[in-house]
Amino acid sequence: KRMRVQSYYCGAFWGTPAAHIAYSLAQQKNKDTKGFLWLAIVGTTYHYLMNHLEGPHYHSLIMSYNQLVKNRTSSHSTIRAEDGTHIPIAHSENIEFVEETRLMLRRHSSLRDAFKYSEYVAAKLGLWRMNGEAKLNTLFAKMGISLKESSQTYSFMSIKVKHEWEDKISQWGTTFGFCDDFTYGSFQFRSGFNIQVSATDLVYIVLSLLDSKCIYANTMKIRENNSISEDADVEDNYIIGMDNPAAGDGENTSALDLEKVWQDSYNDAYDVLDIVDNVGSTGKGKELVQKGLEFTKSLQKLVMQEAGNIMLENRIQSAGDFRYCILENLPPKIMGSFSQPQVLLHLAQFLMYAHTSSGRWLNHAAKPLIIGLKSTVTETAHFVGIPCAKPNEIKRNSFGRIFREAARMINVQFKCSSFETSSVQLETVDVQKFLVAVHELMENS
Repeated sequence: KRMRVQSYYCGAFWGTPAAHIAYSLAQQKNKDTKGFLWLAIVGTTYHYLMNHLEGPHYHSLIMSYNQLVKNRTSSHSTIRAEDGTHIPIAHSENIEFVEETRLMLRRHSSLRDAFKYSEYVAAKLGLWRMNGEAKLNTLFAKMGISLKESSQTYSFMSIKVKHEWEDKISQWGTTFGFCDDFTYGSFQFRSGFNIQVSATDLVYIVLSLLDSKCIYANTMKIRENNSISEDADVEDNYIIGMDNPAAGDGENTSALDLEKVWQDSYNDAYDVLDIVDNVGSTGKGKELVQKGLEFTKSLQKLVMQEAGNIMLENRIQSAGDFRYCILENLPPKIMGSFSQPQVLLHLAQFLMYAHTSSGRWLNHAAKPLIIGLKSTVTETAHFVGIPCAKPNEIKRNSFGRIFREAARMINVQFKCSSFETSSVQLETVDVQKFLVAVHELMENS
C-alpha cells in the first residue's frame, strides 16, 4: 500500500501557473505593467490548452484578469476629422476580453480550415473517416455558410457571416455533439491596425517557434544521413512553411549545432512574447508572429493527418496495461517534426482525446497511451506517454518516472531533452527491451 501511495505522488502535475504567480509578485512591488498582465494571461492560457488546469480554476483566474483589464482599459482613443467623424488612432494598444472558440487560428485562416484542423471538431465529427468531410459540409449548410464563404480567409469574409456564425453554431452545434466547452473566456491583444492576436493564438505561435528551427535541423540531419536531396522530398511538400524557418537570419541552419538552433528558437519565442511592451519599436515581432502562424498551421495539419492515418489503419496496439503506437519509415520532414517531444506529445494528446470524447477508451477500456518514433537513419527512438483521462479531466502523469526506471532496469543510456518529463530518447536497438520493461513496471505498480 505504501508503494502505491508513493507511486501516485511521483506523477507529474501542475499547480497555479508560474506566470500568474510572477504577476502577483509584480503587483506587490507595483511593477504590474500591461506587458506583465499579458504574459500572465498567455501563461495561464497555455496551461489550460495543454490540459494542465481544470476548467473552474482557469475560469476563476480569467475572471480576475478581466477585472484587471477593465481597470486598465480606457475607451479607444480617437481623433476628430474635419467632418466631425471620430477616427480611432491606429497606435492605441488594448487587451480585450473575448469569447474564444475551440477552432484553430480562426482569425488567421479560412473558417473551413479552422473547423477542419480543430482537434475538438475533428473528434466530434470524426473528420478522418470517409464521411467526416460530408458532416462538416452539412454543418456549414445548416449554418447557411456557402462553400465559397467558408473557404475565404477570415479577414475577407462578409461582416454578416462574421457576426452570425457564432450564434448559428450555438444553435446547430449540439446536433453534432458540440458541448458548452466549445467556447471559453480568453483575451486578445490589439495594437491599432498593426497587430491583432489572441492569447490562444500566441500560445500556439510560441510553441511552434520553439520547435521550428529544431525541426528544420532534424530534417536536414535525416536527409544528410540518408543521402536524400531537398528536391527528392516531394511526397510531403504539402507541409507549407516548414522549409528553413530560419531563412533570412544569414546562417546555414543545417550546419548549426542543435544547442545553437535551440537558443535561436528560444530567442524568437521570447521576442514574440515581448510584443506588448515593444510593439512599434521594431518590425521583428510582427514578422515572427506571421512566421509562427504559418508554421503552426503546417504543424497542425501534419499532426491531424498522421493521427487520422493511425486511426484509419488501426495502428494502436494494446499491451496489457497500456496502449502504444510506433511511427516508422516516415518522410524526412515528418520524421524531423515528430522528433520534437512537444510535437509527438501533441499527437498523443489528440489520439487520446479522439477516443475518449467518443466514449471508446473510458471506464474499463481506459488505458494510458505511449507513442514512439523510430528512425533507422539516426538510430534513435523517441517516446512520450500520457494517462487516460476523460475530456477536461486532469490526471497525474507517471510516465517520467516509469520511463527512467525502465531504462535503468535494462541498463541503457537515455536522454530527456524537453520541458515535458514524460518523454525519453534512446537507441533503436533498445526499443523492444524498453517496452517490455515498461510493461513489467506498469503491471506491478
